[in-house]
Amino acid sequence: MRIFAWLGIKYTHGLKANTKVQLTDDWFSREEYEKFREDLQGKRIHIDAQSASTSKRKFDVPISLCDFVMKDLD
Repeated sequence: MRIFAWLGIKYTHGLKANTKVQLTDDWFSREEYEKFREDLQGKRIHIDAQSASTSKRKFDVPISLCDFVMKDLD
């Protein structure tokens, strides 16, 4: 339903079948819509890659440090 907001359509969840949907004058061309989709997908890919690299760094502990901690626990 996000596309309704982007296209300027006033949408409320749970519309009844006979309810009219009001359109606003905020229409975009097909080129603008495609550019928006590409930008949005690019941002998602960037965020996914960034979160993957962050989670990798969390567990990237040098072996010598692991050995030190494990010996300390014994």
